[in-house]
Amino acid sequence: MDRSEPGDQARLLLARMTTKTSAMEPAIGSGRTGLTIQSMVAGAVSGIRRQGPKGQWLPDLSKQRLLLYLWAGHTSERDRDRLLSSLICEAAGLWPDVWRPVEPGSMRKLLTLIIDEKMNPTICRGCSGKGQVLYRGEWVIHGPCRGLGKYPWGTRRLAELYQVSRKTWKKKYRSRHQFLMNLVNDLESGALRDLREQL
Repeated sequence: MDRSEPGDQARLLLARMTTKTSAMEPAIGSGRTGLTIQSMVAGAVSGIRRQGPKGQWLPDLSKQRLLLYLWAGHTSERDRDRLLSSLICEAAGLWPDVWRPVEPGSMRKLLTLIIDEKMNPTICRGCSGKGQVLYRGEWVIHGPCRGLGKYPWGTRRLAELYQVSRKTWKKKYRSRHQFLMNLVNDLESGALRDLREQL
């Protein structure tokens, strides 16, 4: 699976989006305020949905639901349930034998944590979430957060939200959580690539 950060795919996407929309240039590496990556992706999604067929407009329904939830503001309970159902189906087919039988309830809780983390990341204070800092008049990648502008949720927080001890989280659930996080990142990257191809 491709483990590249989905934000990288978004930046590639925007390079082509700016020639097809009336949006101003994105505020990436310029230090300016204005349209965010998310707002531009949401705009592209809205445009495709208006012009294209009803219902499914990406080749993969799981990717479409993930894109709508994370990037386009479709965050109702119904949207969330549909997304989680799709992700559970995706994950069940790839679930390692050592973790079988599949426990849908546990998987749903882990995926809920992942979606919540993606929607509410721990923002890097050093760069204020931009992933870049001004150094000698130039914008450079912020080293501590590796240019992501955020940090993953810690073990204590994840264990508390999952309602297990930190010891149990590390022993049983941490590897499952990372497996599912990789899966969601792959789907998100793929969704952005698919969207880019339709622009």
